[in-house]
Amino acid sequence: MNYKNIGLAGAGIAIIGTFLPFLNFTNPVTGVTMASIQLISGDGMFVLFLMAISGVLIFLNKYLFSVIPTILSFAVVLYAWSNVNALGAPAISFGSGFFLSMLGLILALVSGLHSFIPVKDETE
Repeated sequence: MNYKNIGLAGAGIAIIGTFLPFLNFTNPVTGVTMASIQLISGDGMFVLFLMAISGVLIFLNKYLFSVIPTILSFAVVLYAWSNVNALGAPAISFGSGFFLSMLGLILALVSGLHSFIPVKDETE
Protein backbone atom coordinates (compact mmCIF):
# COMPACT_ATOMS: atom_id res chain seq x y z
CA MET A 1 0.00 0.00 0.00
CA ASN A 2 1.36 3.42 -0.89
CA TYR A 3 0.97 5.42 2.31
CA LYS A 4 2.45 8.53 0.77
CA ASN A 5 -0.40 8.86 -1.72
CA ILE A 6 -2.97 8.08 0.97
CA GLY A 7 -1.51 10.77 3.23
CA LEU A 8 -1.29 13.38 0.50
CA ALA A 9 -4.87 12.64 -0.56
CA GLY A 10 -6.01 12.88 3.05
CA ALA A 11 -4.29 16.22 3.58
CA GLY A 12 -5.79 17.53 0.35
CA ILE A 13 -9.29 16.33 1.24
CA ALA A 14 -9.04 17.93 4.69
CA ILE A 15 -7.92 21.22 3.14
CA ILE A 16 -10.81 21.13 0.65
CA GLY A 17 -13.18 20.37 3.52
CA THR A 18 -12.26 23.62 5.25
CA PHE A 19 -13.70 25.60 2.34
CA LEU A 20 -17.02 23.71 2.23
CA PRO A 21 -20.01 24.29 4.54
CA PHE A 22 -19.23 22.95 8.01
CA LEU A 23 -22.62 23.68 9.55
CA ASN A 24 -26.06 24.09 8.03
CA PHE A 25 -28.87 26.00 9.68
CA THR A 26 -32.31 24.84 8.59
CA ASN A 27 -35.53 26.75 9.13
CA PRO A 28 -37.69 24.34 11.15
CA VAL A 29 -40.92 25.75 9.68
CA THR A 30 -40.08 25.60 5.99
CA GLY A 31 -37.28 23.02 6.05
CA VAL A 32 -35.12 25.26 3.87
CA THR A 33 -31.43 25.65 4.64
CA MET A 34 -30.98 29.31 5.46
CA ALA A 35 -27.27 29.69 6.08
CA SER A 36 -24.05 27.74 6.19
CA ILE A 37 -20.89 28.31 8.18
CA GLN A 38 -17.60 27.26 6.70
CA LEU A 39 -14.80 26.03 8.93
CA ILE A 40 -12.39 28.39 7.13
CA SER A 41 -14.14 31.39 8.69
CA GLY A 42 -12.79 30.57 12.15
CA ASP A 43 -10.83 27.61 13.42
CA GLY A 44 -10.46 26.31 9.89
CA MET A 45 -7.43 28.51 9.34
CA PHE A 46 -5.60 26.34 11.88
CA VAL A 47 -6.75 23.16 10.13
CA LEU A 48 -5.69 24.58 6.76
CA PHE A 49 -2.24 25.56 8.04
CA LEU A 50 -1.66 22.35 10.00
CA MET A 51 -2.78 20.08 7.17
CA ALA A 52 -0.54 21.95 4.73
CA ILE A 53 2.36 21.23 7.10
CA SER A 54 1.27 17.60 7.41
CA GLY A 55 1.08 17.27 3.62
CA VAL A 56 4.61 18.64 3.22
CA LEU A 57 5.92 16.27 5.91
CA ILE A 58 4.23 13.30 4.24
CA PHE A 59 5.66 14.37 0.88
CA LEU A 60 9.13 14.45 2.47
CA ASN A 61 8.55 10.93 3.93
CA LYS A 62 8.58 12.24 7.51
CA TYR A 63 5.53 10.19 8.46
CA LEU A 64 6.27 10.16 12.17
CA PHE A 65 6.37 13.97 12.33
CA SER A 66 3.23 14.32 10.21
CA VAL A 67 1.19 12.75 13.01
CA ILE A 68 1.61 15.84 15.23
CA PRO A 69 -0.11 18.44 12.99
CA THR A 70 -2.75 15.87 12.04
CA ILE A 71 -3.66 15.21 15.68
CA LEU A 72 -3.74 18.96 16.36
CA SER A 73 -6.11 19.37 13.40
CA PHE A 74 -8.29 16.60 14.82
CA ALA A 75 -8.41 18.50 18.10
CA VAL A 76 -9.55 21.68 16.34
CA VAL A 77 -12.30 19.89 14.39
CA LEU A 78 -13.49 17.98 17.46
CA TYR A 79 -13.52 21.23 19.46
CA ALA A 80 -15.74 22.81 16.80
CA TRP A 81 -17.92 19.67 16.87
CA SER A 82 -18.30 19.88 20.65
CA ASN A 83 -19.35 23.53 20.42
CA VAL A 84 -22.08 22.58 17.95
CA ASN A 85 -23.34 19.78 20.18
CA ALA A 86 -23.38 22.16 23.15
CA LEU A 87 -25.88 24.34 21.28
CA GLY A 88 -28.27 21.42 21.10
CA ALA A 89 -30.42 23.03 18.43
CA PRO A 90 -32.19 20.52 16.18
CA ALA A 91 -32.02 22.98 13.27
CA ILE A 92 -28.22 22.73 13.13
CA SER A 93 -26.68 19.92 11.09
CA PHE A 94 -23.22 19.12 9.84
CA GLY A 95 -22.39 19.96 6.27
CA SER A 96 -20.15 18.30 3.73
CA GLY A 97 -17.12 20.23 4.99
CA PHE A 98 -17.25 18.45 8.35
CA PHE A 99 -17.40 15.00 6.79
CA LEU A 100 -14.68 15.71 4.22
CA SER A 101 -12.42 17.19 6.90
CA MET A 102 -12.88 14.12 9.10
CA LEU A 103 -12.25 11.75 6.17
CA GLY A 104 -9.09 13.61 5.19
CA LEU A 105 -7.83 13.71 8.76
CA ILE A 106 -8.39 9.97 9.19
CA LEU A 107 -6.53 9.20 5.95
CA ALA A 108 -3.62 11.46 6.90
CA LEU A 109 -3.49 9.94 10.37
CA VAL A 110 -3.42 6.39 8.98
CA SER A 111 -0.61 7.42 6.67
CA GLY A 112 1.39 8.84 9.55
CA LEU A 113 0.71 6.03 11.98
CA HIS A 114 1.93 3.35 9.61
CA SER A 115 5.49 4.29 10.65
CA PHE A 116 4.76 2.85 14.11
CA ILE A 117 4.07 -0.61 12.68
CA PRO A 118 7.21 -2.77 12.77
CA VAL A 119 8.35 -4.13 9.43
CA LYS A 120 8.80 -7.90 9.27
CA ASP A 121 12.06 -9.08 7.83
CA GLU A 122 11.10 -11.78 5.34
CA THR A 123 14.67 -12.64 4.29
CA GLU A 124 15.01 -15.33 6.97
